[in-house]
Amino acid sequence: MKVLHIHSSDGYVGGSGAHIMMNRLHRGLKENGVSSKIICARKSPGHEDVVEIKRSTPTKMAERLLGAIARRLGLNELVHFSCLSIQQLPDFADADLIHFHGIHSGFFSYLSLPKFARKKALVFTLHDMWSFTGHCTYSYECEKWKTGCGGCPHPEDYPPIRRDSTRLEWKLKKWVYGRCRIDIVSISGRQNEMLKESMLAHFPIHQIKNAIETDIYHPMDREKCRTELNIPSDRKVIMFGATNMTRYAKGGDLLAEALKLLPEAVKEQVILLSFGLGGQARADDAGIPCIDMGYVNGDENKARLYSAADLFVLSSRAETFELVTLECMACGTPMVSFPVGAAAEMVKPGVTGYLAEPENPEDLCRGIITLLEDDAGRMQMGINARKLAETEYSQAAHVQNYQNLYAEILNRKAGSPTPALPRS
Repeated sequence: MKVLHIHSSDGYVGGSGAHIMMNRLHRGLKENGVSSKIICARKSPGHEDVVEIKRSTPTKMAERLLGAIARRLGLNELVHFSCLSIQQLPDFADADLIHFHGIHSGFFSYLSLPKFARKKALVFTLHDMWSFTGHCTYSYECEKWKTGCGGCPHPEDYPPIRRDSTRLEWKLKKWVYGRCRIDIVSISGRQNEMLKESMLAHFPIHQIKNAIETDIYHPMDREKCRTELNIPSDRKVIMFGATNMTRYAKGGDLLAEALKLLPEAVKEQVILLSFGLGGQARADDAGIPCIDMGYVNGDENKARLYSAADLFVLSSRAETFELVTLECMACGTPMVSFPVGAAAEMVKPGVTGYLAEPENPEDLCRGIITLLEDDAGRMQMGINARKLAETEYSQAAHVQNYQNLYAEILNRKAGSPTPALPRS
């Protein structure tokens, strides 16, 4: 079995949750003896299992010019025709199956999907909603993606559009999907239900939850971690963060409001620990001292942060499967969150954390206070969170589930009656 993964970057250094999950799967498949390689637009140095898409200078100039025109028309990801060069690579010819993990990061034209489908079996893991909407990665309260988009209520949301051509882009995507065969993978129960109402409903849909390497993300000695981070021993630690806390989806404004509402007596007892972009500004808004780590690279470094925290606050308005949920729970840190994405499934009230009412900073503040004031309960929630990560989000089971899916698809393509193993 030879698998070729495609995304904008390889996930070895940084990247979004989708890049990281692709990389973890890729490494897990290799450990299981599967031939796995990555093709991407931006390669990290020193990895022979990654191939970078090469673009000539004239191609770059043409794509830049045509892309500027398309964006003025409110259309995204149409003109990256250099992605067709992937089909000329030896690794593409050798592959049994192509696994897409994202095609909306400025390197791939979704109009080319039928050409790929004619040559190889395709799998597409969806890490957000972009593939079945007229432009957005999260639709928030809008449900027009079910029927055709148009009149977009969030044109400024990522990826932003200058002109509302969402109905046309929705139709273009549907036209493309009508001309190819793709096996779709959802990563949460909520997403799975949404897909059944989307333009992708006619494809085979498989649910495989994200997973975590619990041997890497595990509880560390809390006091030692705090000493290494220069955190005062007499403070309780509230942790938060995201790649970019300034994005509307991440709810940084809701977090700041919740922190402002904390009683002064509580503010005097806590310190904030943040990572990513925009954390310090949220702390300054709340008037609470903060250790801002900025962008944190390396799994062990992140595990040290989670282990130092008393609780993690997820203030997002929308998520599909935010990896911090898995990472902090695997490190034995309970969470206070809105019921978004996988957090709605993993944060079990009173068991692994506190679920606040959507977009309600007062309730988010209430959850923070509830956990901070109950030391014994908070510690038990951390133990429960670790057990949940170990039993339901195993990396080994995750990789095996994908191997079983690949086998099922290839057996079907070959017309073989041999059944694939069930996915757990």
